[in-house]
Amino acid sequence: MIFKVKPSFRDVALITVAVISLLGLLGLAFVDTNSRQAFLNMATFSIGAAIGYFTPGQK
Repeated sequence: MIFKVKPSFRDVALITVAVISLLGLLGLAFVDTNSRQAFLNMATFSIGAAIGYFTPGQK
């Protein structure tokens, strides 16, 4: 992947946390069938928060 600007450490850390969170929540959803929907909803929220952070705001 080619970046026009080198991503900052904060951006890389946020993406790393989001990916680890996604994998962990999907793993928990796979293991615990009774709470699967809650884990999947939380995974959707965490990815949406990361994408929302990188979306440029309107001015």
